[in-house]
Amino acid sequence: MLHSLILFLISFLTINCIVENQMDLELSLHGVINREIGKKGTAIALFFGGEQFQSTKKETCFTSRLSNDNDNYTVDCGLWRENNSVCVSVICDIKENFPAGNYRLFLDEVEPFDYGNYHVSFYIGEHIENLKFKKVDKDIIDLYSDQQNITIEKAVDSY
Repeated sequence: MLHSLILFLISFLTINCIVENQMDLELSLHGVINREIGKKGTAIALFFGGEQFQSTKKETCFTSRLSNDNDNYTVDCGLWRENNSVCVSVICDIKENFPAGNYRLFLDEVEPFDYGNYHVSFYIGEHIENLKFKKVDKDIIDLYSDQQNITIEKAVDSY
């Protein structure tokens, strides 16, 4: 028994564990860029910081609370930053079944979370009023995509 225990301890100590170093991604609120959102759309809040962070995937990495003063909702949110952008965008999907009205995102209540190699935290400070927007009962187009290269050719009339 003692021999097995010693063998186990030696085996355990010789294992090489690879631990990825997480970087802190501390983001400070700048403001909401689209103050009016259609029936189904995306609320976008801009944050300073995260110069090393890059992501152009529209994927959920945290949830936040959303309120119109009468009801609370849960929204799926993600992070977006292109190469040349000064800010990191927090994008939150606003569902069609949410009624029209004035809303506030509660990003100040989001606990720090891990996303890839990053430990993400938000600093809202005194800018809580900057997390407000209006949802309206009309269609407003919002399109987002990864960077694309389009080659224009003489013989092609439309793309």
